[in-house]
Amino acid sequence: MLGGIVAVILAVLNGQGGFIQAIKTMAEIPSDVPVTMGQPGAHTGTIISTLFAVVVSGGCYFLGGFSQISGVTKSSRWKCSI
Repeated sequence: MLGGIVAVILAVLNGQGGFIQAIKTMAEIPSDVPVTMGQPGAHTGTIISTLFAVVVSGGCYFLGGFSQISGVTKSSRWKCSI
């Protein structure tokens, strides 16, 4: 499986210069439409989604740290006894 992944990566890098080159090529395509035309809330949405991501990641960080402090090693809630 690892060999297949490496083969795909090498094929992409050797084919068209790789992912970064593809991004650069797409960025060079001219556009006659302004960046936020028809999307007046694009900037506000970006800020809100960033704040939401910070809240979620902070909560995960807190829960992970709390489990280390409290000595919890695994969840006993989901034990299955058949």
